[in-house]
Amino acid sequence: RLESFSARKVLSFEIFDNTYKRYRTFYSLPYSPSGGYKSPVFFESVAEGKITVLSRERIEYRSYSTPYGFGSYSSRMVLVDNYFILKENGDIEPFSGRKNDWYDLMASHENQVHDFVKENRLDFEKKYQLKQIIEYYNSFYNHK
Repeated sequence: RLESFSARKVLSFEIFDNTYKRYRTFYSLPYSPSGGYKSPVFFESVAEGKITVLSRERIEYRSYSTPYGFGSYSSRMVLVDNYFILKENGDIEPFSGRKNDWYDLMASHENQVHDFVKENRLDFEKKYQLKQIIEYYNSFYNHK
């Protein structure tokens, strides 16, 4: 029997993602994109700690130019991650996810994080590599 539940009926759930061979945890959290009334919305927990990163996936069409002809394009559906920062007061704010913006958030340990990213060849554009970067940064605060 197949059942579906809204974010109003579920606090959290976990799935195993066969593609990435990892567990993914989702929470139902109050959110309003316009700043008005907040209603429960599902967010995936990417990393938790000093910086808590949440994400939501969406599918969008992207157009690409093809190398086979002048002015020819193709479009395809791609999975896009939108990132959010969970503030200490419980507010959830959209986050652009650009590399320099992440470094701005980690200003107190920016140099160490930069070296870690370079040494491990990590990419802020890839969700599970971003998770490694944020967890590394958060590790500076977990021991205090």
